[in-house]
Parts: sequence; C-alpha cells; structure tokens
Amino acid sequence: MIRQEFEETAIQYTPMIFHLLKKLNITSGKEEFFQSALLALWEASLKADPEKGSLDSYYYHCMKGTLLNELSSNSRWNSGNFLIGQVPENAAEYKENGQLFVLDQLQRFRPLLTEKQYKWLAAYTLYGLTVKDIAAMEGATEAAVKSWRKGALKAIRK
Repeated sequence: MIRQEFEETAIQYTPMIFHLLKKLNITSGKEEFFQSALLALWEASLKADPEKGSLDSYYYHCMKGTLLNELSSNSRWNSGNFLIGQVPENAAEYKENGQLFVLDQLQRFRPLLTEKQYKWLAAYTLYGLTVKDIAAMEGATEAAVKSWRKGALKAIRK
C-alpha cells in the first residue's frame, strides 16, 4: 500500500523535480540528480506531518536541500581531483558525468593561448567552473581571470 501511495506522490511531484533541476541549472548527470530528488521525496513523505504545514512546501525544500548537498559534494570532489593545466592524453577514454568530451579541440587551441588563458579555457569547458571558482583555485583575482577569458576568446576567434 505504501509503495502505491508513493508512486502516486512521485507522479504528482515529478514536475516539481524538473523545476528544481532547471532552477539549479543541472544539465549533466540529470538522471542521478532526479533519483536523488525522488529519494528525498520518499524520505520526506515518510516524515511528513500535514498538520504542521503545507506538504508541497515541505517536499520542495527537502528535495532542494538534497540537490544542493549533492551539487556541493560533487563540486568539492571535482575541485580536489584534477589539475586545470593537465588534460588526459587519451581523449577518447576521458569521461566526465557520462558525457564524452572532445579534448582534441581543446588541444588545438593550446598553442594560441598563454598558460593562464589555457587554464581558464580548460576549467570552463571541461569542468564548468565559474570565474569566481577559477580565481579561488588559482589564487588570482576575479578581474585577472576575466582578463584571461577575454584574451583566450580573442585568440580563439582569430
């Protein structure tokens, strides 16, 4: 009986999960995050008390909190497990979040860029890091990283 009730709940709140995925800008690894949100919905449905307030709001915040925790832990793991300046030699075997990246294109731009411009390009394209994240990792200011970006884009466009 509980399983059938949850299946109905899951169907009812699936649009909310997709809304959260879109709002949090989760594009890669979407299936894993969807499953995490479903698990959070399951746990929230077991703990929910309708007398304390709106179930919609409670479910929303439980799922959002779980997704944010997942994003945070993925970000911490990713930031500690790569060096921006290093790119794997065998591009065909390199996978991140289930997507195959074409590193040959990135390698093609390397001679055109300075080391710092290349670091920005690799961090941005491979790992989706923001200017702020790259600045923190490299011990530089955000303005400096923006300058690397501007120079890299100018060189690539030529």
